[in-house]
Amino acid sequence: MTDREPLPVPGYTKQSDETIAKVKAFKEAEERLLRALDDMKTAPDIEQRWLAIGRTSLEQSFMAINRS
Repeated sequence: MTDREPLPVPGYTKQSDETIAKVKAFKEAEERLLRALDDMKTAPDIEQRWLAIGRTSLEQSFMAINRS
């Protein structure tokens, strides 16, 4: 396992290959889910307001998971 050099920004820390792989897997899962939600936008029986609320919550959840 190797550490990646952090960006030259205060507060950034080195990340291991394992951590980067986990984040990548979550980002791929997020992308699949968001594309599925995109498909729901055209469905006439879907309440778009709730779909938008769910999408925002999903995006926030993945952001929190990846930042952890």
